[in-house]
Amino acid sequence: MEGLKIRTVVADLPQELVKALGASPTPIPWPELFTSFQTGVVEGSKNGITDIMGMKFPDAGLKYVTLDGHAYMGALWWMSNDKFMSMPAEMRTIVSDGFSQLQQATFASPKRKSIQAYADFVAGGGDLYVPSPAEKAAFKDAAAPVYDWFKSNVDGGGAVFDALTSAVAEAEAEIDAGRAADIE
Repeated sequence: MEGLKIRTVVADLPQELVKALGASPTPIPWPELFTSFQTGVVEGSKNGITDIMGMKFPDAGLKYVTLDGHAYMGALWWMSNDKFMSMPAEMRTIVSDGFSQLQQATFASPKRKSIQAYADFVAGGGDLYVPSPAEKAAFKDAAAPVYDWFKSNVDGGGAVFDALTSAVAEAEAEIDAGRAADIE
């Protein structure tokens, strides 16, 4: 990414990431991104394919999309555990089933929209690139200094980073154990 001008939001963390990857971070407000592509102010941006196609960025000159899978869009739903536990068992089952259905719908709709948007991008002459595992590892290695930057420059960053990485490790271990139990 050496020398590429990449649009970032106006925030330190994404700018540090772009710098670590060798590119030049260029903070551009979202409404100005189309003309920034047209005029060459930026050459790239971190956006999902539905945003890219919805804003017609290919019409502004965007011709390449890299499918690196670096981000995950999560969704959270919650309710009071006291309220949930006070419900009759049958009602708790209904609520749990409802949350399960909501989860499926929430994740399925964007996937369907993305599949069509990718097809439209390619049909319009765009080029999709999928990095190899080695290339993904190189990106991860290049981004590693940003973790230290976060810990040093964000108030409480060290504690937040450590808590997050610990929680992720615990969740991954739990998922792996569940999968192992399922195949035994």
